[in-house]
Amino acid sequence: MENSTQIQFIETYGQEGPIGIIDVDTAVQFPINFAVGDIKDPFAKKGVKSYKFSIVGSKETNQLLNHYYDINIVDGTYNNNLKQKVAILRNGVIILDNAYMQLLSIKKQSHDVYSDQQIIYEIEVGDDVTSFFTKITNKYLDELDFQDMNHTYNATNVIDSFPYSAVRDNVLGTGGYKYVLAWTDLSKYQLEECRPAISVYEYWNRIHQNAGYQWDWKNFDGDEIRMDKLWIPYNGDVPKISDQLSYQVAAERTTDQSFLGPIPTAGAIVSVAPTQIILDSEVIDFFNQYDPVTGIYTSNVNTGASAIDVYFKVEYDIELNNPTGGNAYFISAIGLPTSTATLNYKPYCQMLNTTTGIVSANGTFEDVGVIITTPSAAYTLPSGTTTIKSNTIITPVIPVTGVSFMDDLITRVGMLASVTGFTGTGLTAVNWRNALFGGSGVAVRPTLVIKNIEMILIPRVDVYGYNTEVLMNDFVPRKIKQSDFIKSIVNMYNLVIVPDATNDRRIIYKTRDEYYDVGTEKDWTDKIATDKGSDISFISNTNAKKITLSYKPDTDVVNKDYLAETKEVYGQLEYELQNENIKGLEMKEIIFSPTPIDNTPFGTYAPMYAGKFPKCNIRILIDGGEQPTGLGGTQTYDIVNYQIGSVDYGVTGIDTYPMLTHQDNPNTPLFDINFGLCDKYYHDFTSVTNNNLYSMFWRRTIGQVDNGKLFTAYFYLNEYDISILKLSDKIFVKDTWYNINSLQYDPNSFGPTKVVLMTIDDELAIDIIKPRPGLPLSGTLTVAVLSELIYSGLNWNYADSSVVIQGTGNVVTGDIKNVLVVGNNRIVDSSNTVYSENVVADNIILNGTDLQDVFNAVLINATINVPSADVLNLGTTPYLLIDSPGAGYFIQVLTASCKVNFNTTAYATSTTLYINTDTANIQQHNLIDTLNTTLTRIGVSSQQVTSVSDTQLISDKAIYLTSAGVDPTAGDSDIVIYLSYKIIQE
Repeated sequence: MENSTQIQFIETYGQEGPIGIIDVDTAVQFPINFAVGDIKDPFAKKGVKSYKFSIVGSKETNQLLNHYYDINIVDGTYNNNLKQKVAILRNGVIILDNAYMQLLSIKKQSHDVYSDQQIIYEIEVGDDVTSFFTKITNKYLDELDFQDMNHTYNATNVIDSFPYSAVRDNVLGTGGYKYVLAWTDLSKYQLEECRPAISVYEYWNRIHQNAGYQWDWKNFDGDEIRMDKLWIPYNGDVPKISDQLSYQVAAERTTDQSFLGPIPTAGAIVSVAPTQIILDSEVIDFFNQYDPVTGIYTSNVNTGASAIDVYFKVEYDIELNNPTGGNAYFISAIGLPTSTATLNYKPYCQMLNTTTGIVSANGTFEDVGVIITTPSAAYTLPSGTTTIKSNTIITPVIPVTGVSFMDDLITRVGMLASVTGFTGTGLTAVNWRNALFGGSGVAVRPTLVIKNIEMILIPRVDVYGYNTEVLMNDFVPRKIKQSDFIKSIVNMYNLVIVPDATNDRRIIYKTRDEYYDVGTEKDWTDKIATDKGSDISFISNTNAKKITLSYKPDTDVVNKDYLAETKEVYGQLEYELQNENIKGLEMKEIIFSPTPIDNTPFGTYAPMYAGKFPKCNIRILIDGGEQPTGLGGTQTYDIVNYQIGSVDYGVTGIDTYPMLTHQDNPNTPLFDINFGLCDKYYHDFTSVTNNNLYSMFWRRTIGQVDNGKLFTAYFYLNEYDISILKLSDKIFVKDTWYNINSLQYDPNSFGPTKVVLMTIDDELAIDIIKPRPGLPLSGTLTVAVLSELIYSGLNWNYADSSVVIQGTGNVVTGDIKNVLVVGNNRIVDSSNTVYSENVVADNIILNGTDLQDVFNAVLINATINVPSADVLNLGTTPYLLIDSPGAGYFIQVLTASCKVNFNTTAYATSTTLYINTDTANIQQHNLIDTLNTTLTRIGVSSQQVTSVSDTQLISDKAIYLTSAGVDPTAGDSDIVIYLSYKIIQE
């Protein structure tokens, strides 16, 4: 039908294909916004969504909507949680597929009192992305279920988790979680300092699954993304066990067992002493704490100020045995008492801690006062065995306190006997006798018969300890919305979120650069509505002067220290736009807070927070794998499961650890989940990396904000143009290529469509890189060898050797050496090369100076740490200081000095150091007796003089550090070599 707009219902309640159509009146405004984001606010991610619009109810429309939204027209109610899958058609062409329609309101109106009421439905339509985020908006991370990762809490399982992958394998029972070892100044961890982290992958996957969606993020596990290496450590207070019933033990005994009192003398009243009863059948015992053979319960908790609660249900008999052959009387030697006397038998259960000897309170059954003698009548017990009481009773709770880990408890039963009321003394004392007056005492013996007994033990302890079951749901960050979690990962990687055209339940994630780079080229020059006018403006006009990409500040000691010292958040990146007509600061934060790291005494890198109870904002770390501890695994540490007295029990001599920090390797990183370089680091390192979130995922976007323009115009787009539109399309208008920033299409409008285009980024817009970071709090900063000019101008330099740049917008790739760049916007990927916009190969002159002379004049400074273990081998194994500069170039070392960081023992035997060119027969510099020191000191070298037969500087050779002929001995100090050198062309 010409000029028609329709909403087609599809695939609901298991039905396939179209199941209903609503015609949208052509008079109704029906604008649909198409956007994946807004360059004016790069952190804001968008989907395709319509404005609210109205549909007038017809008979068919009323029936269709009533069927799917449970509408009650009379009172105007409906199910506002339902979303119906629809497609939007214009003149029979699908312009929006796999969309969802939501009913927002129902209105009834009539033109006059004589007319029937007309029904007006207010509607909104959005794509899969919008629907997905709507579903998870009010969901929290702690609503996800991680029970499949539950495990037993002990040092062995902590260590076993170190190599676990991010993906849960429920067949093997591994993966999805791993333990984080926070920073400590000791060489051992208490078990309670080790807390599990859950992988970002499992959070991400379960959020999508619970919402009924699949996800597709190609290369999420590749080296350029590494989402599968991200982990969320525990961030709460001391974790509480949410399900204490999982630690309960239940046992029973169903066969009779009799417990006899002692044989009394002279008619005495006797009790049944407490005696162990073995409940020989387990009912519940998840952790094998109860032994039904021995009746011993072994505690897996320390109760502290709390207790283990014990409950009993007991079926019992009380028997009295009169062995005389005649009656026995409860009476005194001189006859009946002057007032009533009662003999009470009180059965009880109790728990004995056999480790400490402490007995619990008694769980008494009741006072059995069936033996009563009054002033007028005595209680008479016939000869033989008489059952005076049969009953079933549930005891009050018995709190067993003062229990330590591995204490043994046993169950005991007994029975107390006592006389109340008239008791008498001497001849008037009431007891068992064989006559109503006078006579002699009778040995009446009591017996407690346990016919059936059930016991339940529940530790009233909510703190995790050795061999308790770790309930992983207790280690999920609280009060974090699932939508905020997804958006923060999206914003870390600057992802674009798009629906899958072939599957309405699958969301596709791509990095912003990947998304736009593969866009289809389309020419819209002939579609522009020239009569409507257009507008060109700088994107930066709508932004603040400074844009900061940052983690969320936190209040822990280390983050507060960093903020106070640097006035920045750890790992942030601040970009200042070139536009001089704007001002202000705009902070773009993710929900995670940063985690500085430091070195431990046993040579590991560890996150700086309290492992036992971090009490911090949610964190995110990247896994560098299971790594050896310091000095190749020779510096070890322990994990203590528990202590008995002053003795530790656990795993000792551990020589590996999980390296979870902000970098894949804090010493020589290649991947950093900070946005930018930090002003200082707390840990020792050899080099830093610019492969961070900004440079890898945000550089081009921010460059587009800084340099790009917005072109707002109207275009004549028909339904076919919209049906084939992808928001990644590259649009050519007149003489310029653009990306689509936003587009608002109204299928009921016959006029042109408003489109906001943005100029395509040139892929080279580079921010000023920060200066080198400051020193760590302890140790020596060693940075990869860099030109002093590396940070001047708007250039991006990944090289780790001599590079001279004069210009802006240049990108120098890794492993580049001996390069001179003159000009702008060059990609430098070859060593030993001069890059220039106008190259005169044989004679390049810059400001009157030969460029080769400029290159030769560059002085390079280097700082190299040499560990003690390598110093001890310098006589036989030279230590590399500077790589070979390549063919045609040699290295001249101008100055050298050595710092000895004295430890405990001086070096001996060979204490002079040489700085040599590889294969040369004479050294460039000597550091005479520099190792022969008992103090920390710095010594300066002397330059070696050569003779006519010496070779000292050799082309294409590296520089090494050696000792004088043989290995040094005895010493244990690290040293630092400081060099100033030139690379000279032959």
